[in-house]
Amino acid sequence: FPAGAGFTVDNGVVTLTGEVDSEDTSARLEAEAMAVPGVASVINQLVVTGGSDIGAGADDGSGTDGDSGDADSDGAVDRTEQPAVDVVIVDGVVTLRGQVATRAQADELVAIARQSFGSGNVVDALTVSDAVVEETWVAGVAEFIRFAEVESIDFRVADGLAVLRGEVASEEIKTNIGELAAESLPGFEIRNELTVVATKEEVAEEAQEELDEALELENITFETGSAQITAEGQAILDQVGEVLLTFAQIEVEIQGHTDSQGSAAGNLDLSQRRAESVLAYLVDKGVGAERMTAVGYGEDVPIADNGTAEGRALNRRIEFIVQ
Repeated sequence: FPAGAGFTVDNGVVTLTGEVDSEDTSARLEAEAMAVPGVASVINQLVVTGGSDIGAGADDGSGTDGDSGDADSDGAVDRTEQPAVDVVIVDGVVTLRGQVATRAQADELVAIARQSFGSGNVVDALTVSDAVVEETWVAGVAEFIRFAEVESIDFRVADGLAVLRGEVASEEIKTNIGELAAESLPGFEIRNELTVVATKEEVAEEAQEELDEALELENITFETGSAQITAEGQAILDQVGEVLLTFAQIEVEIQGHTDSQGSAAGNLDLSQRRAESVLAYLVDKGVGAERMTAVGYGEDVPIADNGTAEGRALNRRIEFIVQ
């Protein structure tokens, strides 16, 4: 690192601090930090000084040394820049970025975030600048943080626009967060770009329903006493394969069951071979073998009366159970 610059590391987040001589140096250091294995994100708080041209005392023709023209004759600062706040929440850890006008505004945002998410789960990357206009809406961002009960989200506010990005579990949550943003920032345009992503449990439930539907009208059938799948059974398995390919993230147990005719040991062996035959067929259709487990249960789990032909036919079956 160049003299005057440094960094800290906290839970995979690197914070760059100090001074550098150019924007190129700042960008290079940020890229180098991001390339380090194990680094999840980089907060760049480096100040670009411009090297030896800053504070050199050169005569710029204005009759003053080092007068940038940013203050009026009585020393008051000319605030011309607009505040901007970015609230990034990832797995319950809040990072506050952007620029505000006063330390009090920054402290309020940090305090509310720590109160809501815990002191150890807040990264303060806010910049306080006396060139920034002091706007009351910054307090509205604090209110949003206070009531936004989400694990992950990106909330960016600047120039009358608030943008929500990230993933949520339902349309209801998406709507509620959008309404909270509107209530916290009256008069702002709210752009709700949150994406609804089903939970793992919801995906598993939907997949199970579709698998059950594929088997609803007819069992997967085999040649008598063998693990050879019939043409009719293959047609049903083609539908099952489509479901498994659609829900590519789920894993299933393929269960083989028999009736009680014959020996228990023979039925257990037959049910296992039939389950394995189904697995092999689905692998040929493009379903990953690592997603499926074949288990034979023999005659131990009947769903109908083995004393009737109809009951025995129902008990001879293949089931797919989402894990």
